[in-house]
Amino acid sequence: MRTRPRHALLPAVASAALVLSACAAAGSSQGSGGAGSASTSASAPTASARVPSSVKAVIATDHGPAGFVATSEAIWVSNHRAGTLQKIDPATNRVVGSVTVGGEVNISDNDPAWACTNADNKAHHIDVTALTVTSSAVTGCNGGSIRVAGATAWVAAGPDGVGVTLLDASTGTVRKRLPLPASGSGGPVVLAHGRVIIGGGTTTAAYTPAGASLGTLPVDTTWLVPPIGSDLYRVPDDGRITQLDPVTLKPILVIPAPKHLDDWNWAITGDNHGHLWYRPDYTHVYAVDTATKAVTLLLTLPWEESPTGLVYAFGSLWISNFDQDTVWRVDVAA
Repeated sequence: MRTRPRHALLPAVASAALVLSACAAAGSSQGSGGAGSASTSASAPTASARVPSSVKAVIATDHGPAGFVATSEAIWVSNHRAGTLQKIDPATNRVVGSVTVGGEVNISDNDPAWACTNADNKAHHIDVTALTVTSSAVTGCNGGSIRVAGATAWVAAGPDGVGVTLLDASTGTVRKRLPLPASGSGGPVVLAHGRVIIGGGTTTAAYTPAGASLGTLPVDTTWLVPPIGSDLYRVPDDGRITQLDPVTLKPILVIPAPKHLDDWNWAITGDNHGHLWYRPDYTHVYAVDTATKAVTLLLTLPWEESPTGLVYAFGSLWISNFDQDTVWRVDVAA
């Protein structure tokens, strides 16, 4: 992705909750660090009705943990209210690095070197080794998403913005700005079969990774989510988890599941081996077996003011608890 060494992303990782739009509730930062600062707060779960027995570690974070990205060596979490990104070492279940990015921060869909600050609509490039912000650009990303495709960082505007901004993934400089069909604005940016597509409508805009138009596809990709390994899904609000053919974008598998309530308070992740974990509301996480289409309740979360993130990596399910300022590491086999 850039001039820094690129961290290989785990192929079995995806976090599909839409990024948090501007969070109006007040809250002070709890230990948000600057470049190079690190927390060592981590603990085994205590006996509590709010901590299921499958939770093998409770990891303290800065204020308002939300989205995740997993690399081959770490879990990165964005702390929405603290304005920080923090690096968790899965070998020790401890925060080992922190960088302050800015107000109401959300991490990229697939790369910890990119984040959006909703408070000012800026996309930021981060040196994840030096733990510093190296560049920032106004993009209208509040409530949108960022995904790196090759040498380009694609920044889809949220509901208050328009179009997509393409940034150089090494330098953070703006390459071009693209308008989108009204039906495609704000959806996640997805790389499928060599094409960049923007989910969010009954027709789908397609581009090369460099931003050249490939026209539109007459396929509904509303509720499209970032890829889970090599698999592509959409999860419409009627609850049907739908796997799409990455070439035609047509359904190849449909699994009935609980409905999610609106366009931003749900999440899905998986291991790229037929197992999914799905949070349709604020408090329930379901295990989904794509071979049998079985959907079973895995655990119940503490109620949170804002949605929490999910990611599967390092043999565990990682869940952020927004109001608790913690990350749970869950043994899905327990």
